[in-house]
Amino acid sequence: METALVGATVALELGDEFGLVTYADEPKSWLRAGSGQAQFHQFRDRLLNIEPLPTTADYEALFSDIRMRLRRRAYLLLLADLTERSVSESLRRGVGQVRSSHAFLMTSIMPAHARPAFSSGEDLHTDQDVYAALASEKENQRLGALARQLRQLDVQLRYVPAETFLRTAIEGYLESKREQRL
Repeated sequence: METALVGATVALELGDEFGLVTYADEPKSWLRAGSGQAQFHQFRDRLLNIEPLPTTADYEALFSDIRMRLRRRAYLLLLADLTERSVSESLRRGVGQVRSSHAFLMTSIMPAHARPAFSSGEDLHTDQDVYAALASEKENQRLGALARQLRQLDVQLRYVPAETFLRTAIEGYLESKREQRL
């Protein structure tokens, strides 16, 4: 929520239009793109009224809805936790529905358990430590494969540590503006 609010603040200061889609197993709330203080207040209110749901995001439904509702080309900034294995295929199929119509930047928190095996400074004293390192490597490879598959669809996916999530997401938005991706 903090990252979305900061992103909206940056868009407001730059005079850009911004909107919001909240989703879970289906899109829950839509705020059409607009600009100005009134838009920011609506954005903030919608964000503050989000309630967590014990469900898995259905990206196919989300992007299908986006395809139907957004007729003009838009820059979509997806802030999501993409570590759940079951969402990868839904995400790829969903992005495939709208990738030619919109520009994308996806930012996801890199899970602590996904890192290259036998990283420097890693102390492996037991067999369990070695197995944990191998499992971390396997997860790291899976997430890297998803990023490569999305890159083939012209979608940029960044995995970042939780402590740099906000800064990286906003920098990605500003970088895309500089490069005029939209």
